[in-house]
Amino acid sequence: EFLNIFFDRLETQLKPTSQRHLLKDVFAGNQCTQLICSSCGKVKNRIELFYNLSLQVKGSAGIYDSLGQLAKGQTIEDFNCDFCNQRTNVVRRQLLADTPNTLIVHLQRIVFSFDTLQNDKVNARFEFPTLLDLKDYSFKARMTQEGHDVNDFKAEEDGDLAKLMEIDDDEYLYRLVGVNVHVGTADHGHYYSLIDLRRGGAEPDPTITDEQGNTKLAEWTDVSRDPWKVFDDSTVRHFNFDKELKAEAFGESAGDPDAGDRKSDALTDAEFASFLATGSKTYGKSAYMLV
Repeated sequence: EFLNIFFDRLETQLKPTSQRHLLKDVFAGNQCTQLICSSCGKVKNRIELFYNLSLQVKGSAGIYDSLGQLAKGQTIEDFNCDFCNQRTNVVRRQLLADTPNTLIVHLQRIVFSFDTLQNDKVNARFEFPTLLDLKDYSFKARMTQEGHDVNDFKAEEDGDLAKLMEIDDDEYLYRLVGVNVHVGTADHGHYYSLIDLRRGGAEPDPTITDEQGNTKLAEWTDVSRDPWKVFDDSTVRHFNFDKELKAEAFGESAGDPDAGDRKSDALTDAEFASFLATGSKTYGKSAYMLV
């Protein structure tokens, strides 16, 4: 929420300047929301701008699982199709249209619970890779799998969709350079960051061919080789990426002794008083945003 407010205010301040498109050039991407009619089979596409990719944590094992749920979609019953004008079922799914230069991923760990009628933090384990490949969840990949090619979108009204079919696969590849960690409950807690000190360097072709003709990932894609530090208010210390990342950022069952078997943090009054009294630095520790 803070990031969205900050971006909105910064964009307002930049409007009268020569840098008015700065945020969009760096952080903006697009998703394609599709409505697929079960009766006529026609597809309605809507392109939507995003500055951060927000993914569901609850019920997901990790980032690829959550992306897969978006791409699979959900069925909406008794929907009026604009094409065949019938009340029918449609599938609503979200695919990545084009991707930003810098991708921010928001993990939905703090959500409103209809059971407790309050904000609740999802502490379940949620895994993410250090090299993220979004290609399989893109408009281009899904349309190709379903037998379409760029010529199917050459019509004037589909011109923007045709461009999406020509995006290079490398543009869907991202390496992790920062993790924002949250410790605590939905209403009380603390944030700190894990940062790759070698971020922002040149990123040539992510794949190379060795002398034997084998294709492999270039060394720069392996962020565990880079120096990392923890930035926690006035404290800055070395971070052992290989040994500490899972315990620091994956959530429950990833080395947090205070988490137990909880799936959320709906604490009792006694538990909450104990949490505040002890100043726990481990309860509910998990990644909240990825860059």
